[in-house]
Amino acid sequence: SEWRIWDLHIHTPESICQEYKNTPENWEKFIKCLENLPKEVKVIGITDYYFIDGYEKVMEFKAKGRLSNIDKIFPILEFRIDTFGSGNENKLQKINLHILFDVDESKIQSEIKKIREEFIDQIKISKLEAHKTKKLSKSNFSEIGGNLKDGFESLIPSTEEVLELV
Repeated sequence: SEWRIWDLHIHTPESICQEYKNTPENWEKFIKCLENLPKEVKVIGITDYYFIDGYEKVMEFKAKGRLSNIDKIFPILEFRIDTFGSGNENKLQKINLHILFDVDESKIQSEIKKIREEFIDQIKISKLEAHKTKKLSKSNFSEIGGNLKDGFESLIPSTEEVLELV
């Protein structure tokens, strides 16, 4: 056996909640940071909220010969779901569900398309009756919430629906 370090929770500049700012310059800094991880780190997970755009962009860099230090990159979708658990001082807090997809990197475009069409695009933005025809999308978060961040903070997909699709 060989011990390796895996980091399965890396948000990208594309993630809804992050501190990078989604600019070409910050993407370059982000990729350089991944390329300068300690040599023991061979597997990473690109973990963005609800969407696979950040993973897709990371894989575009990899296809251009970047990130050769990383053996495997998993797409991981982080979902804030409508299930709550105990937090600090007996206050309830949202639970985040992390879904790791094992993709065939030799067919990366079809794998990403499959995750989008067969999973993400099937999820309603919330289980409220007013949103029954609204699918999970950045544009729907913005439209319903007033902006992307507020929509993300206030709209939560159904736990049952997400788990059923998984």
